[in-house]
Amino acid sequence: MSRIFGNGNETQQHVHELEVHQIELVTQNAVLQQTRDELEIALDKYTDLYDFAPVGYLTLDQDGIIGDANFTAASQFGVGRARLLGQRFESIVAPGSRAEFSTFLSTVFSGQSKQICEVALLICSAQSIFVQVEALPSASGLYCRVALFDISQRLLMKEQIEKQHFVLAVANAELQAVCPDPGNESAPPVGGCQGTLPGDPS
Repeated sequence: MSRIFGNGNETQQHVHELEVHQIELVTQNAVLQQTRDELEIALDKYTDLYDFAPVGYLTLDQDGIIGDANFTAASQFGVGRARLLGQRFESIVAPGSRAEFSTFLSTVFSGQSKQICEVALLICSAQSIFVQVEALPSASGLYCRVALFDISQRLLMKEQIEKQHFVLAVANAELQAVCPDPGNESAPPVGGCQGTLPGDPS
């Protein structure tokens, strides 16, 4: 009888342990589910931030093959994102900038710091845009993260300002030729730029 009673106590102990273990599993499952939900929310937010960022983002391997791209980058090139994946980025770079970009990419993978360069890119409309490329290698060194900033408008404004400066410099030189600086005693008096106006009695 004592052995049977003892077996009964052991059985109850095992049942109790199983019940406690079951409660622990349910609690752990609830925590895992909550963590999974939070990760999915964070991933959705990251995906939205990545895909719809105002800056073009790419990942390139050591051969310059595009592994990933956001919608902004695809929009910059005027193609669908799926068409970018697997392409060599250098094929999109304008011929005049390819040697510079090739050197730039080699520099990126030979170090661990961010590198910057400016290149012209070809887009589907047979036009070109100018971008500032910022690249940072991954910890593994197998790929690099790339950000593309469209600087076409900035360069256009810079060109217009330089043209305006040139026009002003030419106009100023012409004005100096006609009306020398009165403080410059070596400059000969010319026409209507003397102390008296043309036609005034001497």
